[in-house]
Amino acid sequence: MESLLMLLPGLIFIITGFIMKVKSPKEINSIYGYRTQRSMKNQANWEFAQVFSAKKCRLYGAIFFTIGLILSVLLWGKESPIIPFYIFMAVIISFVMIMVSTEGNLKKFEKTSNKKIRI
Repeated sequence: MESLLMLLPGLIFIITGFIMKVKSPKEINSIYGYRTQRSMKNQANWEFAQVFSAKKCRLYGAIFFTIGLILSVLLWGKESPIIPFYIFMAVIISFVMIMVSTEGNLKKFEKTSNKKIRI
């Protein structure tokens, strides 16, 4: 039963991604949404970052939910020190991957949107 906790990180990221998709913040704010210096630079960046990070949140949530499900089945009925380690690492890796991919694509978005504006 304890091994079912390994589903939690993936489930949280999936739910968060769906909430961000449905209830994405429309205005730049410092409370809710994907907030970095680059994403809060202007409204176009803000909107791109909200949509992109919500997709990545759901993607990484699905990946870690699947991994957690496999590990839960393998560890069912066993106490294992891997459970808290997995939960911690799944959250950290998801956050890092979402940040890296969103910031990288936001940088590309800025370059292409600036080119379109100049024409």
